[in-house]
Amino acid sequence: IRELEGLAPFGVGNAAPLVLARNVHVSEVRLLKGVHTKVVLRDGKGVISGVFWRQSDHPHLKPGARVNVVFRPEVSTYQGNEE
Repeated sequence: IRELEGLAPFGVGNAAPLVLARNVHVSEVRLLKGVHTKVVLRDGKGVISGVFWRQSDHPHLKPGARVNVVFRPEVSTYQGNEE
């Protein structure tokens, strides 16, 4: 992620990079505040967690499912912890 940040600034003419993770295992799906969906994905090597902001209906995201996912990676810092 830090290496990708070196390609910044992102915007018109320099879109932020997207990453594809294939055949990842959905290990957790939670609704946050009734509006957002938090997911935890595993690939046997690591864990990716993410949030679908203002999206609560994802019929294919069920624990135990295998999915391909495209995402924009970023480091999240909360109470001094980076994820």
